[in-house]
Amino acid sequence: MARILVVLGMFVGAFVAIFIALLVAVHFIDWNAQRSWMANRLSDVLARPVSIERGLDIALFPSPHVVVRDLIVGTSFTNAGFELAKIGHGELRLDWPRLLEGKLEFSSVRLSEATLNVPAKGHFIGLSFLPVRQIELYSTTIVLPGRGQPSLLISQGLMSWPPEATRGEVKLIGSVSGERVTASGSVGWRMDGDSDSLAVVDLSIGAAATTTTINGVVGHNKMDLAVESKTPAFEQLLAWFEWVPSASMRTQLAGSASLKGQLTGPLRAGPRLEINELELQLSQVRGTLQGDIFFKGEERDWSAVLEVMASTQDIGQFPGHEDLSEHLAGPAALQSMVTVNPQAIALSEALFSVTGELFNLKAEGQVAHRWDGSVTEGEVKFSATTRAVRPVLDALGYSFPLSGKGQATGRLNMHERGFSVNDLVIHGVGDGWRVDGGGKLLREAPQDDTQLAITLDAELHGASVLSALGIPFEEKIDVVAHGRLLGSVKAPRIDDLEVKAISEVFDATVHGQVSSLWPKVASQLNIKAQVPDLDYFSNVIGVLPGVLPGLKASVQAQVTTNDRVISINQAEGEIRGLGLHGTFAGTLPDTQHWAGGAVALAVQVDDLSSWGPGESGRSDGVDAVRVNLNIADSGDRRRPLAIYGQVSGEEWTAQIRSKMESLQATAAYELELRIVADDPAQLVDFFTPAVKLSGPVTARASLQGEFDQWEASQGRLEISGDRVKLVLDGHLLAMGKNDQRLDIELETDSFSKLGRLFAMSLPDSAPVRFAGSVKGSGVGIIIDSAQFDVGNSDFHGSIEYVGLGDAGRKPRINAQLASEYFDRKDFQTLAARKSTGIPPEKFFSDQQLVLDWISDNDIHLDYRANTAVVGEHHMNNLELTAIAEDGKLVLDGIQADMQGAQMTVTLSLDARQRPYDINYSYQLSGIQVARWLKENKVIQPLTGEVDIEVKLTGKGNSIREVVSHADGYAVMVIHGAKIPRKARIFLPTSVLMSVLRTINPFAAASPVYNIECGLIGFRIDDGKAFSDHTLALKAKEVTVLAAGTVDLATEEIAIAIRPKAREGLGVSTVDLAGIYYRLGGTLAKPVVKAASEPILKTGVTLGAAWLSSGLTVLAKSLFDRLGDKGDVCKNAANRFDTFLGGTTSSLKPMVN
Repeated sequence: MARILVVLGMFVGAFVAIFIALLVAVHFIDWNAQRSWMANRLSDVLARPVSIERGLDIALFPSPHVVVRDLIVGTSFTNAGFELAKIGHGELRLDWPRLLEGKLEFSSVRLSEATLNVPAKGHFIGLSFLPVRQIELYSTTIVLPGRGQPSLLISQGLMSWPPEATRGEVKLIGSVSGERVTASGSVGWRMDGDSDSLAVVDLSIGAAATTTTINGVVGHNKMDLAVESKTPAFEQLLAWFEWVPSASMRTQLAGSASLKGQLTGPLRAGPRLEINELELQLSQVRGTLQGDIFFKGEERDWSAVLEVMASTQDIGQFPGHEDLSEHLAGPAALQSMVTVNPQAIALSEALFSVTGELFNLKAEGQVAHRWDGSVTEGEVKFSATTRAVRPVLDALGYSFPLSGKGQATGRLNMHERGFSVNDLVIHGVGDGWRVDGGGKLLREAPQDDTQLAITLDAELHGASVLSALGIPFEEKIDVVAHGRLLGSVKAPRIDDLEVKAISEVFDATVHGQVSSLWPKVASQLNIKAQVPDLDYFSNVIGVLPGVLPGLKASVQAQVTTNDRVISINQAEGEIRGLGLHGTFAGTLPDTQHWAGGAVALAVQVDDLSSWGPGESGRSDGVDAVRVNLNIADSGDRRRPLAIYGQVSGEEWTAQIRSKMESLQATAAYELELRIVADDPAQLVDFFTPAVKLSGPVTARASLQGEFDQWEASQGRLEISGDRVKLVLDGHLLAMGKNDQRLDIELETDSFSKLGRLFAMSLPDSAPVRFAGSVKGSGVGIIIDSAQFDVGNSDFHGSIEYVGLGDAGRKPRINAQLASEYFDRKDFQTLAARKSTGIPPEKFFSDQQLVLDWISDNDIHLDYRANTAVVGEHHMNNLELTAIAEDGKLVLDGIQADMQGAQMTVTLSLDARQRPYDINYSYQLSGIQVARWLKENKVIQPLTGEVDIEVKLTGKGNSIREVVSHADGYAVMVIHGAKIPRKARIFLPTSVLMSVLRTINPFAAASPVYNIECGLIGFRIDDGKAFSDHTLALKAKEVTVLAAGTVDLATEEIAIAIRPKAREGLGVSTVDLAGIYYRLGGTLAKPVVKAASEPILKTGVTLGAAWLSSGLTVLAKSLFDRLGDKGDVCKNAANRFDTFLGGTTSSLKPMVN
């Protein structure tokens, strides 16, 4: 404002000079035509260039005044390009009464549409203040010096002084940068001695919300102003000092400020602002400043010496720290002496601290910095600590995966071209890790890289620490490392590296150098390692995962790395465990490519079965296996790694050839294997001890796939030996693991051989031929589209076998099968199938039942057969469901058509313990004799219908043992049968034929026996079959009653028979009176002969006969009574129902 008043005074003086010059000749000159002459005169007076561009007018009445238009005044003749003022309209009025009194005074000066450029301080010259009582300003712009400074637009201004007064009133209304500005107060003049006139200022200035008061004097050679200012917008105040902060910084610096100071010194040479107190209350900063600001004579030439105290509650909110704001947040404080000027800033005796929740920093020292960034010098001691080292380092751009605490101290020295960090000490510690180090950093010049000289010691403990570092590990481990970090930040290296790792799965020591850490890693290392669990180690590094269980190894090697290329030189070691011991040696120029690599492995396995599920325990060396393998370059670009060699045992040899991409888990491979075994027991025991094969055996296998996708591998396996030939084609390793299919072809001479091959118990049979497709299902297999033949029997359908690899669980077989033709002989033993047809000595077989397959497997079979042959029985449309579960076999509802009859059979058998517990039911209804003969290719004129029903419950390990103590019953009913007398070929040992030929001699003239009805019924108790007059036949000429026993254990028969002639049919009752017959012998060889009367009258009771298991003696009266009353067949049926004790047979004889 003082400078503005000086300028205004200067312009007023100019107008006064103009007025005096014009007053003399006002009436005699055309003034407008004399603008140039007048401008030259003014230039002489003002010592500045002056021009009047548009008009000049002088008048004496009503009062003397001068009007000028477009008056331009320059700064100096040497700076003609700078306009001091441009006045669009100016008017100066002379105070005529005062002039008459001899005093030169002016009543008013009025300026409008004017632009006044305030010159820089060095351009001011001395001017006297002339007596003007009033100055009026309208639409006047005052432009302050300095680039980017705002202009003051005065819309209306008035400065007035009463006559004889030395102080006058000032009122201004205007704007700066769109903000309203007002000024009010007083301005006066007084002389400071004889040479300098001073403006006496007492002003109050308001700009927006900022208020400023200025009190004192100002002149060219002297200035002494007291300044007080308050603003709620400190960021706007900074613009007056030519610093316009960024938008983000403006937000941080928003707030209030108050200033108390003294502006002193000569205006011409540059004043000094003594800041008594500058207090800041900003949004993020609180602070006070004290000191001096010195304004030099030249523009933008100033300097300041300040004592600064500042603080903030959250340094992380300042712009430029976005990445650090979360982790370096917290209170911060600065205390320093600051020397600043337009070129540089210097901090001395500086103390800076950050006290955050996660991060603390203390720094002290001095720093000097040029604003153009060319020079930064100083020395700062620092100490930093953090409770969260990982996020802090991440925010600083250094990736660090471990969590913990950290500390760093040192001394930062900055010089003109670089810096150094000396006495650097770092320490970090966290859960399972610790790092200590010390040294220095150095950068000589800005273009140079920072040099490193730091010694580091580190400890890592636990698998979680390695996992955080990207190393998969699951076991406890301790790692200690030492080295020197040298080189530069852009090209660091580690010298004198020493690493020792101790864990439950390996111990290792490493010595060497990491010659480059980045941008490419290069190292030269010597490694020694002990690996007690090679399988775990291989899974960690992804090499041959899951194929080296139970092995341990020791190795030493020279390893070099160059970027991603890892080379293994001069590696050698030993491998041992699980009865295996051997050595290996080799080199590998590039672990990713096997070109030029070679590894030789020589191993002996003392007991191969120890590697499989079998148990050998042999120590005589018979089971020793020798392995000689070589790994080399295959020459195949797709699969450059070749493994070839031989594995041999005592009586077998396996040749191996394979090619693969690498040993990594994802590598592709192809394998060829050929095995020749004179005795395959050792190999078979390795895979499954339950399988028993006798030699010699040959096998060929080819397989290709990827290591980490074993189930998807495809190949072909051919095995032949022990009268078994097996071919598998497809996904060989997928059974029980996924839905991949496998084609199977199988040939063997018996089901029992097939059972041994699949480690399950199966019965003997005729030769087996099989073809089908297999796919995995859980821990089992499913055979679809199965087609197999057993002897002459054929089968097709699907079979599911569950139990592969499921230890402790019995295999389960689910089958849905159908046959066009089935013959039980195909499933009998070879001896039974080669039977000569000579009747056996015993009716019931005493061969031991082979039923282990029921206890060893759970089976569910649904079976259908168009034609089935079981012994002499030919059946059609056979249907059965067999379920073996938990050692129990149930055949429920076996049904078939047999010679026109419907057969139904049920069987339950408990094989969990011996003797076997068996329940058997057999029913055959409506068998046509003639059809039976025809289907059995027997040409005999037999007719009639027969029903049979048998129910037995017993225990035993053979059929004989079962029936020897069986309970139940057996009954046969005959309807209208005609049996030829000469049918000796058919049923030659038949009890029925023997009886008929003996007891009916009167039918000799007839070619057939006509049997109208018959019932043969036995109740069975504890292996004894009893007939209490439940054997009856009614022929055309005779009726027959019988009673007795059959001992099923010894098969002996003891039955008494009484024939009786039928009256009216041509046979005399006298002919058969008193004749009895005895049926004896055995079931295989029955014998019928006449019995004497005394035998029948011995008085032996029926009960005694049962107890003695001897001949059943029939009381004559009982025979007579049963034979005389009613129909013998009906009576026998009723008697049989009563004899069973309420258990009623479903079969009834036809009563004619």
